[in-house]
Amino acid sequence: MTNTRPIAPPFPAGPSTGQPARPAWRIRPFDGLEGVLPGGTPGDARDGVPGDVPDRAPADAADRVPGDVPGGVHLGAHRRTLAGRLTAALGTQLGERRTFRKAAWSTGLCDQYPEAGLTLFHDDRERLVHIEAFAPAPVAYRGIPLLERPFGDVVDELTAAGCPLATDDTGCLAPDAGFHLTGDPDEPAQPAESVSLLTRSALDAPLPRMTDGPRSAGTDSHRIVPHRGTDTVRLGEDRAVLRARLGPALQSTPEYGGAAQDWYYEHGLVLTFDADDRLTTLVVSYVGRRGTALLDGIPLLDRPYEDVAADLAAAGIPLTARELAADLPDHGVTLHLVARTHPAPPVAAVVLRAEGTPPAPAHA
Repeated sequence: MTNTRPIAPPFPAGPSTGQPARPAWRIRPFDGLEGVLPGGTPGDARDGVPGDVPDRAPADAADRVPGDVPGGVHLGAHRRTLAGRLTAALGTQLGERRTFRKAAWSTGLCDQYPEAGLTLFHDDRERLVHIEAFAPAPVAYRGIPLLERPFGDVVDELTAAGCPLATDDTGCLAPDAGFHLTGDPDEPAQPAESVSLLTRSALDAPLPRMTDGPRSAGTDSHRIVPHRGTDTVRLGEDRAVLRARLGPALQSTPEYGGAAQDWYYEHGLVLTFDADDRLTTLVVSYVGRRGTALLDGIPLLDRPYEDVAADLAAAGIPLTARELAADLPDHGVTLHLVARTHPAPPVAAVVLRAEGTPPAPAHA
């Protein structure tokens, strides 16, 4: 879809624009964006650094999170609050909202507004945890426009403005400002593609790496044990014990929720652990290969959701539909769909959580 309607006046003045300062979305380090929406503060040259993102987001639009400036797009804001704010402020200029999962094992949903140049990533409590902005979003930092300009020019101006940068294969990271600018360092004349706004924890997370140990034969079928896990992996198990049984894993820090995550490609498992290395969330989802997850003999994965729901109903298993998901409350199981644009969306992942792990909120 091509969109020629601007969502805001042009960028504020920067070293390369020579234009009078006008409102734009301004990066507020480790907090989000402010400036275009009512209640923001366009023209304020000071970049504040607020405290940690609050632990709980407001349930209603009338509620306010500490540090959540009314009118901005702020990390920690509740998904419903933010969607209503964007709609009220931008109206038809906001365009359509596309909801999807970043990956089948992601417990939160993403809302993308292509015409507004925003993709918003939420956790399983519907709190905003990551922001990606792309053209035509008018994003600036310290008065420097970041998008729709040569990547090399943006890097030079940020450096001249005293913003420390660390270049990588996909662009550059501004660790003190809490954002990553996507571009090609080998093609500096090409425009910067997008800006990702990060939380401080995401910046500090170690890089993913493979663990050591002998490999074991992969599993292409899992039998779901209600409320407990699978026939080979149980919720609450120790991380080291699982590694000894399953073999090497790609270990990383999850984007949100949990303290650590192990991905077992050969087994079709993504496992999330708490600070004591106990398994809290188990996801069955195969990538690049076929596999099954069976509940009472019913195959759940890679089949149209309507077919799976019909089989479960015929077996007398209650199912509660949610947005891009469905809960089996009597079995402690959640089925994940990836995007509703598919004509017959398949079940892409089967999720089980340890007792006491908060589930995703239900939707009408």
